[in-house]
Amino acid sequence: MGSYAATTLLFAAALLHLSSAHVRLTFPPARTPNYDFLDNVRTGGPCGVPDAGESDPVTTLVVGSSLNVSYHLAYPHRGGIRINILDSNGTIVHALLGLDSWRLEDDSTAFRQEVTLPDGFVCDRCVLQLMRQAAEWSATGGYIFWSCADISIQNSMIL
Repeated sequence: MGSYAATTLLFAAALLHLSSAHVRLTFPPARTPNYDFLDNVRTGGPCGVPDAGESDPVTTLVVGSSLNVSYHLAYPHRGGIRINILDSNGTIVHALLGLDSWRLEDDSTAFRQEVTLPDGFVCDRCVLQLMRQAAEWSATGGYIFWSCADISIQNSMIL
């Protein structure tokens, strides 16, 4: 193999490695395709991928219950996280960690966060959105990675 081909192959491998180095929900499971490099610069919000309808799994949760939201984090960006519930139009209906602040800003290696679902809020199909800052890439902290999961919140678990 020539040096040009070897250099190109090495560069492509490095880019592939970097492209899988940000954030992706693991529970509830992320929408497909469940890439972990969806951001507010290269992909459309609020999730980076559109709702795939019936082909994506919907995780059923119970009103008022506690939930450990877990995520794959291959690169420890500076900054924090936000976890929101969105309606079918992508509008935030509940900011589970607060709307105006970021959580875990001092722990760039955290990979889960416990949240409590709101009392009295039910939905047949809504969205759990995880937002992760990459503060070192923006002076204002405005570079964001996101991952979304389709969820249903019910008064009791449907078996």
